[in-house]
Amino acid sequence: MLNNTLLLDDSTTHMNQTPDSPSAFGNNKAIDAIRNAYKNRTIRIIMLTALIAVPHLIAYIAMFPGFIQADHQSLIAHIAVGTPTQWHSLLWGYLAYPLLYLSPSYGIYGLAQTAIFVICAVYAIIELNDMALLSHRASIVLAAIFAFCPTYLLYNQLYASDIVFAYVLIPLTIHLIKITVTKGAILSSTRFDISLLILLFVTFSLRKNALLVPLILFPVLLLAYRKHWRRLLVCCVIFVASAVAISTFWTNIIKATPSPSQEMLSVPAQQIARTYATGGEVPDDVNEDLSKIRTPQQWAESYLEYNADPEKMNLSLTPTFVYDWATLGLHNPRTYVDAYAGLMHPFWQLNGSVQSLGIDIDFEEHPDFTNTTCKKECDPHYTAQIEAAYSPNKERAAHFQETMLNLRIPVISDALILFFFNRAIPLYVFAIGLVYSIRKGRGKDFLIATIPLICVLLSLLCFAPVASFRYAFQAFGMLPVIVFFMRSFKKAKPFTKDR
Repeated sequence: MLNNTLLLDDSTTHMNQTPDSPSAFGNNKAIDAIRNAYKNRTIRIIMLTALIAVPHLIAYIAMFPGFIQADHQSLIAHIAVGTPTQWHSLLWGYLAYPLLYLSPSYGIYGLAQTAIFVICAVYAIIELNDMALLSHRASIVLAAIFAFCPTYLLYNQLYASDIVFAYVLIPLTIHLIKITVTKGAILSSTRFDISLLILLFVTFSLRKNALLVPLILFPVLLLAYRKHWRRLLVCCVIFVASAVAISTFWTNIIKATPSPSQEMLSVPAQQIARTYATGGEVPDDVNEDLSKIRTPQQWAESYLEYNADPEKMNLSLTPTFVYDWATLGLHNPRTYVDAYAGLMHPFWQLNGSVQSLGIDIDFEEHPDFTNTTCKKECDPHYTAQIEAAYSPNKERAAHFQETMLNLRIPVISDALILFFFNRAIPLYVFAIGLVYSIRKGRGKDFLIATIPLICVLLSLLCFAPVASFRYAFQAFGMLPVIVFFMRSFKKAKPFTKDR
């Protein structure tokens, strides 16, 4: 239980509605019965779980067996043949492997992913409710968003570590909100500290870029809540030890192939390739070094404005490469800016390029990603599922956005572009929220609570090889939680002192 209580403005009824407020639920007896039942926390959890789970189970059945994201097909295949690789999360891979590979149908995994989403969403709603940041009426609205938003309904059928990562960020955000609500007092709770460490460890294990979260979080908390520095320092040490241990385990015990450093070089590779493609100025010494990787013509031909995968192939992060990249940038600054904007603009431009708007690429199943790795060594039952053609429902789901856009339905088609599948939404939510929270005197609270969002945005804008919505989706899970947290700023009075 939190040590602080958020006081709400008595002059505003909608923030003070309780389960006993008739206007919140209506006056007839059936509604009153539901309202009275909703007062019970256990029943409330059951009702919220049902509200969120049912639509997602319907979507699961309609799109069964779901979609294994292409890169994660390769991950599972590598585990199956005994050559695991750290290109993607091995924690996810080994936990998903029994459900995807060893089960009668890889679609069984979809039930586990749905359960994770429902648990994280319900946890967030209940905790916000308990912190008095969310009325009962608002909790139903938030549950409805999680239940019926097409973004969640569709992407919950995409089986990938990125999706689970997005879900785990929901309870992590709630933990940071708890810290702000209690002014750091909850950090003295061992139970809370353990749960926070578990969430940080899981996020790091799901996405290496998530290392940004503890790198930013611990220094910020140490500055903001100095009196808890001992506990925070202990937590920091434990996290570092855990991160080193899991990395050592994958590399030395499991003998997994390390992830190549090229995964960090999407932006530099894109900028170098564009320089060659546009006939930019290339110093002789730089050209000599870069020609050892590929010829100038190959650099030019590899350039794709919206995709850095071809350009970054076989690159390594070395001092020589960094020198060449920086030197080339000094000679071609405008080209570097254009290359970056061409690749990343969907993350900040609401009406991004036509190519960047599509989500179909996330749902493309590439049997070659499995077959190339398996080489007939994998279970034929599994490979047959991968090679099977789309069912009619899966086909419609994969091209859902394209179909709806082509229908040009007023409001609905626009909403798909501007809200539900827009990669720029996370950045705009953060920017608007920051300005709003500062105006309400809650900038510090907002910044602490949104550290996971900030880290996702930084990782996208620095490392994303393509502006795929799958990457932007990492931020979408926590966005409703952040918006409803901001909503509490409007009517909130100062917090009470610790009890």
